[in-house]
Amino acid sequence: MIRILLILALAAGLSACAQLPAVPATPESRDAPSTPDAGDGAAASPTAALLEQGRQQSAAGDYSRAAASVERALRIEPGNPYLWLELANIHRAAGNAAQAEASARKALSLAGPDRAAEQAARQFLQKIEGQ
Repeated sequence: MIRILLILALAAGLSACAQLPAVPATPESRDAPSTPDAGDGAAASPTAALLEQGRQQSAAGDYSRAAASVERALRIEPGNPYLWLELANIHRAAGNAAQAEASARKALSLAGPDRAAEQAARQFLQKIEGQ
């Protein structure tokens, strides 16, 4: 139940589109669509903690560890399109265009009725296809 509420809260935050990422964006990912913030520092769930850890590792340029952190979060919530988008951003920043595209397509397939997730995945795919 807490996980569902967290996802709904994150989706509402993204749809408002007024929030910035919790950590500084890497130069490579500044123009990529953002995914919901993990929170105010106090992790509400293991998934949020792993997401925040991955963002910090990515900001530090440690893309392999960042991907591993987000992949651990995906083992907890494999159907979360926002986690797949975060993984896509990490792969893109690391220069792995094929993996970035595959992760974004997975996010798009999981977005379902979540218009914010669908739009973010489509924008991401448009940006990498335009390169």
